Amino acid sequence: LEVKMNAVYDKKASVFATSTRSQGTAFANYSGYYEEAFTFFGKSYQDVFTFIHELGHYVSFSGYDAGMPYDFAETHSQGNEWMFLSYLEGKISAKVYDYLLYENLNSAMMSMLLGMLIDEFEYRVYTAETPYTAEEYKDVFISVLEEFGLDASAVDAYYKRYAQYVIINSPCYYLNYVTSSMASVGFYTLAKT
Repeated sequence: LEVKMNAVYDKKASVFATSTRSQGTAFANYSGYYEEAFTFFGKSYQDVFTFIHELGHYVSFSGYDAGMPYDFAETHSQGNEWMFLSYLEGKISAKVYDYLLYENLNSAMMSMLLGMLIDEFEYRVYTAETPYTAEEYKDVFISVLEEFGLDASAVDAYYKRYAQYVIINSPCYYLNYVTSSMASVGFYTLAKT
């Protein structure tokens, strides 16, 4: 694992954008042309935890565990975050450590909530007797938010950015993220023992 992680430096396989107009994201992928994994970090996505997260994807794309089921595609990245957090205990102030721990736990819980919301939305869309029009999707999503007791007034930004991407381009990805998240919290627990 250490060899794979060091390769990201040795091969200069990371791009750190410097322009404010760069892609607003961070990701890892595999180039079939170059037969090499690589990472990209947009200007506002260059913090330590994002780097640790994408490094996990880099290791996965580098063939460290080519047989890993798709359901655990996020396990390398989220697991890296939790193991790094465990490593930090006692090396940073307890107050900062507790903040990072609670932020990571909050993120895991929000992933579960998001998974439930999207699952309910997709269930309604796919089981409707009469197919919804594209214009009706947003109303269905708002009704799901309201039934979960969540504020639907922020639906525009949320629906357009994340939910629409997940629902249209990568259905069921949310299940992958939640499954990996729960396994990764387990890594943290094991690292603490």
